Amino acid sequence: MVYIPNAFTPNSDGLNEVFKPEISCFETLKSYKMHVYDRWGNIIFQSSDYAAGWNGRDNKGGDCAMGVYSCVIQYTDSKDKKFGLKDKKEAGNDLKNE
Repeated sequence: MVYIPNAFTPNSDGLNEVFKPEISCFETLKSYKMHVYDRWGNIIFQSSDYAAGWNGRDNKGGDCAMGVYSCVIQYTDSKDKKFGLKDKKEAGNDLKNE
């Protein structure tokens, strides 16, 4: 099972600072990649480390504007089954995720 938050708030208040999907079988993942894109299709974050989430900064360290961003998540499970997920994220939204 995969849970992708629909918003996060990278505003240094200590709550929901990082966007990161939750994958129930993460301990047994053989591979993992996450890319976050701005509205023009530029990659602003990428990682192959499941523990690393996007902190709302671009790949040069600058704060990204509040808005909608797209992400692509690809992973391979312990049985070599490949999965790919696409979604849009809202950065800076005041919604709090449980």
